[in-house]
Amino acid sequence: MSRYQLTAQAVNDLREIVAWLAEHLGEDVAVRTEDELFEKFELLADFPGLGSQRTDLTRHPFHFFLHAPYFIVYTRRTDPLMIHGILHTARDLKRILRGRKP
Repeated sequence: MSRYQLTAQAVNDLREIVAWLAEHLGEDVAVRTEDELFEKFELLADFPGLGSQRTDLTRHPFHFFLHAPYFIVYTRRTDPLMIHGILHTARDLKRILRGRKP
């Protein structure tokens, strides 16, 4: 059993990121970034305290871990660790997170 789980929206975020990178920067960059993100998911499953809450962005008990230029948005005290999103830091995070539930 995996030590982390991606919500349907997080899976969608990841697909969009990989597709955009493949189209604009090439398949190699897309695959490398996807691999790096999965490594960070594993790291967060091992050390969920690495992230921090961002009450300026949401009232939900989400934690944020920066893997530039993306925030991995997750719920810390779940088993498995629940990943709610992978969001580019330039996006309107407040608006996006309003629609996501822990």
